[in-house]
Amino acid sequence: MAKKGGIITIKMEKKGCFMRLVKVVTIVLLLAAFVGCGGGGPKIDGSSDQAFKESLEAVRATLEEEQVAEFDKAIMTIAFQNMGAILTNPMTPEAMMTKVKDDLDGKNAKQVIEMAKELKENKKK
Repeated sequence: MAKKGGIITIKMEKKGCFMRLVKVVTIVLLLAAFVGCGGGGPKIDGSSDQAFKESLEAVRATLEEEQVAEFDKAIMTIAFQNMGAILTNPMTPEAMMTKVKDDLDGKNAKQVIEMAKELKENKKK
């Protein structure tokens, strides 16, 4: 009986080791998915004009040259989405800037580019 108990104990120890390995692998995969899905990189801070400007520069600094052009184009797309609304509902330049900062606040470069693509697709419909 003692041997059976010993065998069971050994199997349980191996199972515990295997479960720890599964947990570690799961955590690593989740972290990799988070980073790969745009969770990483600096984000835009729309809390003030100065924070907005500095955070845009920080985001740009992490991008390659062709990505900077795409990022800047995306920002323009998002900023000009409100141009049509100005004709029907006059908006001051300050209000427009606040709207753009609110739209971009908390987003990273990848999210800004995706947002602009969605706006373009919705405009085509």
